[in-house]
Parts: sequence; structure tokens; C-alpha cells
Amino acid sequence: MRVSSFSDGLRISALSLYIMLFVAVQLAVADVGGGKGYPATPWRKEGPKSILELEEAKNLAATYQTLSVAPEPGDEERKPESIDFERVSLVPSPFHEGDVRLYVLTGKTRSGETVAISFSQMESFSVISKNDRTITLSVTVWPDISSEELLREQPTYKELYAGYRRDVVLNVDLEFADGRVQVLEGEWQDNTLPLGRLQVGSKAGFYGGHPHMAHPLRFWWAIPSVANDEDYPFRMIPKM
Repeated sequence: MRVSSFSDGLRISALSLYIMLFVAVQLAVADVGGGKGYPATPWRKEGPKSILELEEAKNLAATYQTLSVAPEPGDEERKPESIDFERVSLVPSPFHEGDVRLYVLTGKTRSGETVAISFSQMESFSVISKNDRTITLSVTVWPDISSEELLREQPTYKELYAGYRRDVVLNVDLEFADGRVQVLEGEWQDNTLPLGRLQVGSKAGFYGGHPHMAHPLRFWWAIPSVANDEDYPFRMIPKM
């Protein structure tokens, strides 16, 4: 009799837990901010506790970015075909054992200054010109905000999107110092594109995918003041 009571108790507890989880999921997928679902963010409700924590998240976010590239320019009559690179990186080709994947775009400004822009702070780029050795890109940096400023200002998504943006023109070498070609590569290694294949007028963007299909680790900047904004578009929709 005691065994039966214990078994019945387990079933009741399991059922109660199932109901609580079901209700919790239903509440979680209620309309929140920009639509149904959880805000896609790496942060818990209380947000990051320090600048160091934000910097670590920013570095990790650079390795989770998705880049959509149209190697050829389009026009009013023809939309160019694009290639999506999930967890995009820059690698030398051929890629050897011991080589490192890069998650920054490095080039020289018109003044000759060497600048490295993390993929976690790039919105898009377009090809202005190219020659046999370099390609000139107009890069839109966004969000152009430091971890310290983000914690201090606590902007909403509307404020972050409307501001904190700048354009930089970079001359990028088509080859690494050892002569190997710079190649964009996705998580699947058969998905590659040498920088030299990009044509003048072609464009690439880091935020062109469906906002409900984005990995939460991408959005290091989505602290609670940003993610709780009703206009915040990036959501995770649980499968029921």
C-alpha cells in the first residue's frame, strides 16, 4: 500500500510539474515587445553585471554572426542571388592545420590607419572599388558603442538603432601576408567565397535573415533595456 501511494505521489508530482511548465511556456510565448516569443539575447533578466562580462559576450558574438552576401550587384529588374554564411569567418586558402579563423575585418583607412572591425559590430558592407591587390569596402559599423557606454546609457532598441552608427571606408588586402587568399567561410567548409570574387557594387549584410531564426549569442548588445523594447525584432519562438 505504501508503494502504491509513493507511486501515485510521483505521478501527481510529474503531472503538476508538466502543467506548471506548460503554463510557463504559454506565458513566455505571449506577446512580448516586438511579437510572440522570447527576446533573442544572451542575458538573463538582470543583464550583464560588468564591463568585462559584456566584452566576453562581444568576443563570443563575433563567432556567431551570419553574413548574407550578393557577390554581384543587382538592378531594378534583377535581384542578385545571395549566399548565406552561418558563423562566418575569414580564413586563408588553402587552410592548414594550426591556422586561425578570424572574426574581424582588417584594412587601412584613407589616412593610412590600420583598423580592425569585429563582426559583432558590423551591420553591412559594400564594394566601392577593387584592383589586383586590394578591395575597397564601405563598412557600416553598428552598434558603434562601447561596453562601458552601453552599460552607462542603457539605451532602448529604438535609440540604439537610430544612432550609434558610422561608415568607414577600408582598403582590404585580397591576400594574407603569406600570399594565401582571404576567403569568407561559413560553418560548413564547402561554403566559401574569396574576397576577390566580390564585384564592384555588390553588398553584404549581417542582419538580413529572418528575425526569428537568429542565434541569441549574436546579440551581445541586447541588454534588458534593448531586448524589452517593443520594437526589438529578434525573437525565439519555442516549438509547441
